[in-house]
Amino acid sequence: MGKKISAVVIALVATQLLSGCYFLRELNWSQDVVPKGKNSTATIGLQPSGADDDTYFFMGMVGKGSGFTPKAPTFDAENVAGLKEKLIADNSIGDLLDENCQTFAPAVRRGPPGLAVWRTEDVVPSDKETKLVVAKLKAKRDSPNQGGGFAGLILTGEWVDDGDGVPEDPGSTDDAITCTGESTTSLLLKGNDP
Repeated sequence: MGKKISAVVIALVATQLLSGCYFLRELNWSQDVVPKGKNSTATIGLQPSGADDDTYFFMGMVGKGSGFTPKAPTFDAENVAGLKEKLIADNSIGDLLDENCQTFAPAVRRGPPGLAVWRTEDVVPSDKETKLVVAKLKAKRDSPNQGGGFAGLILTGEWVDDGDGVPEDPGSTDDAITCTGESTTSLLLKGNDP
């Protein structure tokens, strides 16, 4: 039984390593319990896959709870690959995630509602995929005083466009959408419950 589970895990990891421009390697929040008047920022380590395709990178945040509003992430936030940019919102990719991203947490619905998705404005050239880069995602605390929090997923992936500049269903077009990483995550509000 142990060998079968190991083989499945290796196959899943190999799939993620061999596809996508960058896959999610690690995720850390600046604060796990966020006091009133403060925010928390996720630092998301992204490992290049070495794939040969120029693709759009995307990131999503999905979950349940309240008290936080995610802001548009910055890709290559430390500009180590010369690709630093603020990602743009693209909910059309979010509409396609449930059918195209079956990775490590199948019990959590990845699509809307409760999903924010952002992507690079231009393709990420494959020849730039040589270094570990980080993305930064700020979660702004909305609730002034009560406790509570957020629990969900951060996911990353790639979109290969068929040339029309619009994310479309890979089942009926030449677009491709692949998730390259997924991490469960949570944030708590420090405060008084009502």
